[in-house]
Amino acid sequence: MNLKHTLITLTLLLASGCATSAPRNTFSTDQPVMAATSSPVAAQPTLIIPSVDPSPDYVRTGEENHLKFDDQSCISMLPELFSSDCKQITFTETLDSLPGDLVVYDHESQEPLIWDFGESPDSLEKISYSSSTEIRPLAWDLSPTHDWLSYENVKRIDDFTLNVYNPRTDRILQTAIQDYSMAGYPSSYWSDADHYLVPLSRKKENFRWMVWQPFIDEQSIFELKLPDIGDAPDQYSIFPQYLPNSKIVIYPCNQCGTNEFQAYDLESNKVKWTLDFGEGRETGLHWSFIPSPDGKKTVFYFGLNKLWIVDTNGESLLKISLPFSESYNWVVRAIRWSPDGKKLAFMRYTPDGSDPILTIISIHEHQQTSYCSNLGVGNIHWSFDGQYIVHSIQEQNDDGEVTSSIFSVVQLETGNTYQKRFPENLSVIGWLK
Repeated sequence: MNLKHTLITLTLLLASGCATSAPRNTFSTDQPVMAATSSPVAAQPTLIIPSVDPSPDYVRTGEENHLKFDDQSCISMLPELFSSDCKQITFTETLDSLPGDLVVYDHESQEPLIWDFGESPDSLEKISYSSSTEIRPLAWDLSPTHDWLSYENVKRIDDFTLNVYNPRTDRILQTAIQDYSMAGYPSSYWSDADHYLVPLSRKKENFRWMVWQPFIDEQSIFELKLPDIGDAPDQYSIFPQYLPNSKIVIYPCNQCGTNEFQAYDLESNKVKWTLDFGEGRETGLHWSFIPSPDGKKTVFYFGLNKLWIVDTNGESLLKISLPFSESYNWVVRAIRWSPDGKKLAFMRYTPDGSDPILTIISIHEHQQTSYCSNLGVGNIHWSFDGQYIVHSIQEQNDDGEVTSSIFSVVQLETGNTYQKRFPENLSVIGWLK
């Protein structure tokens, strides 16, 4: 296998508002082909630190796009969300022609299972995935294309293997990493359909990512210095996210004036846009952000009741601020992008404190559809065709032990819902194509 290892070092000069660019250096080395029946070869990227050219030609400055939540641009309060009006869910005995299968994780056996809607609606089947190590796989996820499962084999935080596996073809791709420590666990993520990333341990303001492109056998180390970030990653438990497809890094900061988040553009070598959440007691609570499956848009959630959708070019697409209920100190939970990145689904409470409602937002049309039921908060996942959502929740006894898991498959066009209870502690990994 031909692995390409690249180290890119960029420095943000906070005091001057400038950045220096460095030449890209690459090298390749021949390695044995990785197969499912043999141990993957540990990748050993050589760190190449490019020299910084002090020439003024390399200094780039410019005014970033400063976005404020409190202004009236692109804001849509969606008044329908203030009410409890919603489409009634109708429970049915069956749902015909469900596409694909649901992949779930059994917390007792620590194994992934498949729920085949068509062939075995009342049972779960084991996945006969291949593994070249005796270390139990962890951190299961599903690729944005819904056809590859990903997982990690972690011997130590500086000795781990990344895997992507196709259950339909039984094909597995692997790469082993040594001498680079993970920033946390689990921390790997798909930034888009082609890039699988692992944040690595940082040294103060220097952040690094292992970037793996499994389908073309390429791997690189990306490093970025963010001197203005302060202790925001520790304060909010948010590691900066590198999005190779959009060539930006989005990060929280508490030394950026009024800005809560900034996006650094790797092509212009400067901060491309900034976000100001505004004032208010709740503004600093529970920050999180979730990129879309293609890495082209991001939803920011903050203040327990606010959603702000921004594309990676810095265009504000939609702002939502919802009223708090009297019974709960939060409004929005379980935020999930549709596979095509055009819609956003989440569970929410209404001002009257009734049962949580499943809501679908059409981003560009600024429209919403809500489904009311007594499903509970739980978690949600989209089908790969965007026509269904599966809601999952665990039932517990008085001692807090999980006694069963309930899956509710909602057909979005009709509201018809098929519900199944399993006597195991299960969580959804994703909807397999």
